[in-house]
Amino acid sequence: MQKPELITQLHAAFRAFDESADPQGLYAINEYHAGSQPRPNHLGDWQFIIRPTIERLEYSTQKKTGASAVKAGCFFALGHGHSLEISLVRCSKIKVRCYGDTYRSDPHHDFAERWKELRLASRIRSYVHPMWNGERVLLFIGFDKGPQPFKHEFAELHEKLGATEQSAIFTHNHWADPHGRGFETLCASWHWPDRQS
Repeated sequence: MQKPELITQLHAAFRAFDESADPQGLYAINEYHAGSQPRPNHLGDWQFIIRPTIERLEYSTQKKTGASAVKAGCFFALGHGHSLEISLVRCSKIKVRCYGDTYRSDPHHDFAERWKELRLASRIRSYVHPMWNGERVLLFIGFDKGPQPFKHEFAELHEKLGATEQSAIFTHNHWADPHGRGFETLCASWHWPDRQS
């Protein structure tokens, strides 16, 4: 299956933001130009990346995504003759701290247990619903040490999902933190196209 333009553009937008938002990057997006109060969960992702990207692709976001939905990481739009639902999941297995005037990954903290708390396999299974009409996307943004972020976790996830995952177009890419803080960022997505199109 060909990777859709929506997914290509979303992945590119997450990486572009990560490279341009100095010093926070994607890791601390809710602190980017936030003043003294960080934004609620996922609001930065919606304001700076997801909403501008889907609007550029001619989806309408007017009155479709309320504050409570954004906080839960759910975004809704209309366009191209169908509805679009995007869900965002973030997971960080690292902690970035300020050391003097620089930010670096703290080598003394490991938050690997956060992955288990996501229950991502259950979430993906819930997306494979025969009655759903419209387009659905589950986005995963993760931060991890090492050159292959979440390698073992995703291998286990794919094995656990088996044929369930075949109805989705899976895409992923990763890159080293552009701000030199000693971790990798993973952007992955599962895309279920509209069955009617």
